[in-house]
Amino acid sequence: MEKQIAHFDTSNFTLAIPELDRIMGPELAKKAHERAEKEILRLKLKEFRKNHKKTQADVTAFKQSSVSKIERRNDFKLSTLVEYMQSLDMGLEITAIPKDGSRREVILHVE
Repeated sequence: MEKQIAHFDTSNFTLAIPELDRIMGPELAKKAHERAEKEILRLKLKEFRKNHKKTQADVTAFKQSSVSKIERRNDFKLSTLVEYMQSLDMGLEITAIPKDGSRREVILHVE
């Protein structure tokens, strides 16, 4: 028996998010957004490394197996992120973005 694979039209996902938030309620929606943000960060580390034509072995501050674990995590220490980026010959800058739209402020800058 052949398995059926569901196909989704992702073009309307951003339109569906407010509706899902309404259905879930504010507390559950907040948790879902926080989890999604962590997952996006996890995916971006691996994508970032690959976009710069680097292998896991090129992240010299860590063993290859540790790089794999870091890239699978959805939460890690800031010092780990700094060390990971420095191993790729990159700096790191973290900017605070006020929700009221006022001036952004760099809170961490590592070369």
